[in-house]
Amino acid sequence: MEMQKHLFYMLTSEPSGTEADRNLYANKNPMKEDIVKELYKRTDALEQDCQGSRILFNQEIDPRNIISQDDWDNNLYTPLLHSLQDKQEEKFK
Repeated sequence: MEMQKHLFYMLTSEPSGTEADRNLYANKNPMKEDIVKELYKRTDALEQDCQGSRILFNQEIDPRNIISQDDWDNNLYTPLLHSLQDKQEEKFK
């Protein structure tokens, strides 16, 4: 049930504030090394192709259980997640 709640939130949420607000947030709140390492670990452990779907990728690595609500709302880890998904897709080509 918790996973469904996260998926619903991922599909319906919009980034908070303006791009300038998100940039300011990122400058004051850098990515945390332990979260980055965990996201890499989860991506490396994937054993199935997510077929280019951000929804399937996020469902498989479940970043919402390690990324704070504020970090998520401000897209702090979004570029990293997109990069990891690209890396995962390369693995299955």
